Amino acid sequence: VQIIDPRHRHPSILKRVFELQNAFCELVKDKLETTQEMGSQGISLIYQISGEDMKKQLVENLVETLTSSTLKPKRMKISQDTEMFEGDTLGKDPNGKKISTYKHLCAIASDIGQ
Repeated sequence: VQIIDPRHRHPSILKRVFELQNAFCELVKDKLETTQEMGSQGISLIYQISGEDMKKQLVENLVETLTSSTLKPKRMKISQDTEMFEGDTLGKDPNGKKISTYKHLCAIASDIGQ
């Protein structure tokens, strides 16, 4: 995002606006809010540096990307030790342990279900 300056339209960036927009869309899919914000800022900057004719194509490309299945996060394999949440997102269990792994979540769900 730092190399895209709306005041200076560098030819090498202008040649790759669609590629850059798609890369920034990938960032929008991330689970971290700061990464999503970086992606949305990048999409905005790409739009700002583009000419009027290119802006229409960028909007069409963005709408297509946002409404297609490609925006869905990539599937990942998980194990019982896979960390599902960072930090203390879900707080702590009754024993004071941080809730973060898939195994821990399943154990809590099981306890609640009993």
